[in-house]
Amino acid sequence: FDVEGKDAAQKLVILSSLAFNANINDSIFTEGITKINKYDLKYADELGYKIKLLAIAKDENNEIELRVHPTMIPKHHELASVKNELNAIYIVGENITKAMLYGKGAGQLPTATVVLGDVIDIAKGKKDNFYFEDRKIKDIKRISSRYYLRYTVTEKPGVLAKITKILGDNN
Repeated sequence: FDVEGKDAAQKLVILSSLAFNANINDSIFTEGITKINKYDLKYADELGYKIKLLAIAKDENNEIELRVHPTMIPKHHELASVKNELNAIYIVGENITKAMLYGKGAGQLPTATVVLGDVIDIAKGKKDNFYFEDRKIKDIKRISSRYYLRYTVTEKPGVLAKITKILGDNN
């Protein structure tokens, strides 16, 4: 669940539901880190980046953009320092500009703490009533982003020209 991004996707849906007051029923684009290899890490490092599995949520023009995938982020960015069992939430908003919250998000003790807190709330009869709105999830095919592409090709004339033509033909 972790390496394929499924855990991050589930957390993203929960947090986005609360943050955007949204009823999220659509599946979201999810890509894990299993296709990342040592060369990707090496080239990212040489270019000044780290590769992190990010769960991204944006609310723009009355559409919610939700996606989970490996992302190259600058080494100096706050998220680049999040490692091991630590999770982080990096928030950019109209009124708060930028804020990051992070801490343990995996393992027996953090999970047990949250579950026990929920059991206590249920026993006390605590209930929250949420009324989520139906919101449209932006199709991944309509999302613009920058990409890192690495090709392994045979060394013969015309190979790179063919790749360049395909990329050019697809804007």
